[in-house]
Amino acid sequence: MGEGPTSPSADRLDRAGNWLGNYGSLSLVRFGERPLALYEGSQTYFNHVSALGSTSMFTNQTGGPQEDMLFYPWGDVWKSWGTGGYNFAYLPYRDLSTTTDITTARFISPNFGRWFSPDPIGKGAVKLDDPQTWNMYAYVRNNPTSLTDPTGLDDYYVFLPLASDVSPSWAAIQAEAPNYGNTVTIYAGAAATSANYQSAIQTPDANVVFAGHTTEFAGRNGVQAGGVLLGDNQGVGRTDTTINGQPLAATGNVQAASVSLFGCNSTDLAGQYSGTTFTGTQPTTNTPPRMLVPQLSPMPWCEERTRLRQGKLRRPRWSKQPTR
Repeated sequence: MGEGPTSPSADRLDRAGNWLGNYGSLSLVRFGERPLALYEGSQTYFNHVSALGSTSMFTNQTGGPQEDMLFYPWGDVWKSWGTGGYNFAYLPYRDLSTTTDITTARFISPNFGRWFSPDPIGKGAVKLDDPQTWNMYAYVRNNPTSLTDPTGLDDYYVFLPLASDVSPSWAAIQAEAPNYGNTVTIYAGAAATSANYQSAIQTPDANVVFAGHTTEFAGRNGVQAGGVLLGDNQGVGRTDTTINGQPLAATGNVQAASVSLFGCNSTDLAGQYSGTTFTGTQPTTNTPPRMLVPQLSPMPWCEERTRLRQGKLRRPRWSKQPTR
């Protein structure tokens, strides 16, 4: 928060190093990356944020305003009223004595709009077709009105709807990732929901990996993939196709830097991810590459295709015949 601890020894931190308040005085409640509420003694304060995650208002438990905030694009305070504490663009903590935003990986100053140290991943962050990535000190590719970077690292979101839990191999990757300038968030089993997946692919500059079933339908060119099937038995993809009798949720505005889908016929989905770097598997591929998806058992054929081949599912007529 904007008004943080006065003594480093009083800090309360989570396992990732995010500030959670002061022992005996302040306690911060987070919802994902968002600071949601702040407890101070018997008082509770709520943090109302903009689309970028910057504090726009602080209120108390009765709804009374305590603070109003407006920021310049790089995070300098433009106008403020009242007191309470604030965040800019989901950055976890601002040291008011130095006007520095502190993340678990790097420091940044709103006065300069640049990180104080280069990207930990080094040249691996450079994309030849994106000159803004050539500057290792640049914040959000010099686009602070649209993008955020709360950790100073590359973000990976991994969806494993077929897994019951995070395997030791994935847990090791997750723990080691910050050493190479990355963060890895893993959604396994029921946690790999359609809502989490949509949020990930719509996160600017994120890298999304999916390993599981695709939903399929019988089209003019045979069995085709229409979307991906998540852990809540909901699909995301073509809204004119269904799974379990329900239309798939729309892919939406994909803003992720890369999306890699390892599932039956997932190359069919390339058109839904045209604005990003896309990787899919060919129709004959049945096991994801082990270098990218460690210690996964062979991926079973998609249920719809198996039932079609066994004669247990009638292939529907193609209803949209082209006019010639």
